[in-house]
Amino acid sequence: RRAEKGSCRVFLHDLAEHEAGLLAVAVPPRRVDSAALEALHGLRDIFGPRLSVAASCLYGHDDREHLRRLADLAEHVRAPLVATN
Repeated sequence: RRAEKGSCRVFLHDLAEHEAGLLAVAVPPRRVDSAALEALHGLRDIFGPRLSVAASCLYGHDDREHLRRLADLAEHVRAPLVATN
């Protein structure tokens, strides 16, 4: 068992085994590091054009900059942004 009862641990290879017909929306962390970039590239490899990057505003003073960073990230991984709340 990978996780305690009531928890879930899903790895990229798990998604790759069951990706047929699925869409994926990646919710990146507020600060994207190399591990997050690697995961996003892995999702892009698995889902191709069925991957989107989630974007939402926190209604703070830096929302414009935050959305710009997300747009840059989405462009980097070749995935569209999708609005979330």
